[in-house]
Amino acid sequence: MNQDTLTLTPNQIQEIVQWREFYVEHEEYKFMGHLYGKYYDNDAKPTSALKTIEGMLAIAKENIEKEKKSNASYARCNMRHRSNRSEYKCQNPKKVPRKMKSWTMDSGTRCACFNIDDAKSMEKELALEIYHKDCDFNANECIVFK
Repeated sequence: MNQDTLTLTPNQIQEIVQWREFYVEHEEYKFMGHLYGKYYDNDAKPTSALKTIEGMLAIAKENIEKEKKSNASYARCNMRHRSNRSEYKCQNPKKVPRKMKSWTMDSGTRCACFNIDDAKSMEKELALEIYHKDCDFNANECIVFK
C-alpha cells in the first residue's frame, strides 16, 4: 500500500513525526543519512514535499494548543459504546453533553460538558450539537440506540 503523506491530516503527520523523533533520540538507532527522492534531493536538501509536510506539522502544533485550551474550558463527557447503543454523560449533574469541534481528533468532533446556559448561548459559536434528535436538550445523559 502506497499512502501519499500529502493526503494525511496535520494530526496524522504529527504522529509520524513523533515516531521519527523516537528513532532520532533512541540510543540504539544511528543516523545513516538521507534517502533521496520525495523528501530530499540528491544533495540531501529538503524538497517542496518536505516543506509542505513541515507546514502541516506547524498546523498540527497549533491544533494541539487549541485542543488543550478547549479541554481546559470544557470537560470531556464520559462515553460508552455498546453493540446496540452509545451513551454520553457528564459527571457533573448540572452539565449537558454536546458534540463539539475537536482540533486533534480525526473524527473532527469530541464530546464536551456544558452548563445549559452556555450550551444555548455558545451553540452557534462552537458549533455545538446534541448527539441525537431524540435526546433531551436539558438532559445530563444522552443514549443513542443503533
